[in-house]
Amino acid sequence: MLSFSVPLESNYSAEDKADAAGLNTAGDPDVDGWSAQLDVGFSSFGVVAGYSDREFGSAVNATEYYGGLRYWLGGSKAGYLMAVGRYSEGLDFAAGNSDSYWGYGIGGGALTQMTENIFLDGRLMYELLFDDVQIGSNDVDLHGLVISLGVVVSQ
Repeated sequence: MLSFSVPLESNYSAEDKADAAGLNTAGDPDVDGWSAQLDVGFSSFGVVAGYSDREFGSAVNATEYYGGLRYWLGGSKAGYLMAVGRYSEGLDFAAGNSDSYWGYGIGGGALTQMTENIFLDGRLMYELLFDDVQIGSNDVDLHGLVISLGVVVSQ
């Protein structure tokens, strides 16, 4: 399966000195961007690999790569649980870049069949994108829930 998704809503929380680092100048940052994902299925499990281009708040960007497992509930291709590891070479600020970071995401979702080979994918994930990333002289944490909506093409 190949999918393309966008975050619809997030409740990310930037902790520590995020304001000083420019990450959330007007409250906690909203997440925008897009993701592309490849899923290779084996019975009730699938291996996922993907690429995300994200924007946190209004001026902080990151490119992330992720991989993990998807478990289909009841052996069907409808509901699923998913766990992924995430990696980025760093946050891109106007004043410079942060260090690279590792994170993770856990959650679930459901597919709704639209045509024979096209599905709508709704997903809710808890993500911890980084912990104590060094941005200038500040250490910043970012975590929260993200609701995404996507389109899946399958054979």
